[in-house]
Parts: sequence; C-alpha cells; structure tokens
Amino acid sequence: MTRAYPVEVARLLSTLRGSERAQAFSILLDECGAPHIANVLSEMSPDDSIALLEKLDPRQIARYLSELPADDATNLASKLPEPFSAQVVALMEAEPAADVRELLEHEERTAGRIMTPDFFAVDEEMTIAEAVSALQKRSEEFEMVFY
Repeated sequence: MTRAYPVEVARLLSTLRGSERAQAFSILLDECGAPHIANVLSEMSPDDSIALLEKLDPRQIARYLSELPADDATNLASKLPEPFSAQVVALMEAEPAADVRELLEHEERTAGRIMTPDFFAVDEEMTIAEAVSALQKRSEEFEMVFY
C-alpha cells in the first residue's frame, strides 16, 4: 500500500466492508506515514473516511487532519461528532488548526466553509509570462493551481 497511489488505496478501501476494511486500514496505518494516509482519506468519500477515523485515537486523527488541505480537514472535522471534533481540532498542529477553526466559523454548505484559505497572488506589474513562470515554480506548495 505504500507504493500505490492514494486514489487506488482509497478505491480499494471503499470496496471493502466491515472487518476487511478495518483490517486493510490497520495495515495502511502500520505501513504508511501520515502524509500518505491523509492523502488516502482525502480521496475517499467523507462518510467512508469518517467511518475509519472514528475508531482512532483523537491524536491520530489530528495528525492526519493536519496533513490535509484546510478545506478537506474542515470537511472531515465537521462530520465528527461533538465534542470529539473539538478535541481533534485542539490536538492538530497550530497552523492547520487555525485554518480549520476559521473555516468552521462559516455556515455549512457555503462558499466560505468549502474554500481553501491558501491562494497565490502575483504583482499586477508582472507580464503574463512572468506570472505563469512564478505559478509553475510554486505550484507544488498549493493543492491546485489553475492558470
């Protein structure tokens, strides 16, 4: 599972049920690092991700949510039951937790709740070629870059 793309692992986990899914997720937890696990959770449906996360310790969940883009972490945190959700957010790394708290202030199903607080700005004096070059150089810092 460490060599498979997160989307492939997510697809596999989504096809399994019950104890088979739990066992496969346990193997994933044992063999992979937090960034890979977070990417797998991000590729799954929120309901499937929550079903797996709810069985974990809040510290583990916080570690995985800290690895996700803020909008994905917020979506999953908002689906955890209260007060468990608040406990998980409190255990997250400081910067991702602050982003999640900020997004949670917005009403559910609004643009404010689902947006990512990360953006890329360029100087208005740049040429198009300079702006595209700057975007290409920094594109790995952001979840998605469109230009």
